Amino acid sequence: MNLKEQHIGIPTNDIVHFLPFWENGVKFFTIEGPNKEKVEFSQYL
Repeated sequence: MNLKEQHIGIPTNDIVHFLPFWENGVKFFTIEGPNKEKVEFSQYL
């Protein structure tokens, strides 16, 4: 059973985004939770 069938963590963006903030930038992606909330995961580089 895949994630879409389980309604868990369905990605809303299928790529990792990069923004040139701070010294080395930031990478982030967003997923959609089971209650349709959007959760963003960020990494400061």
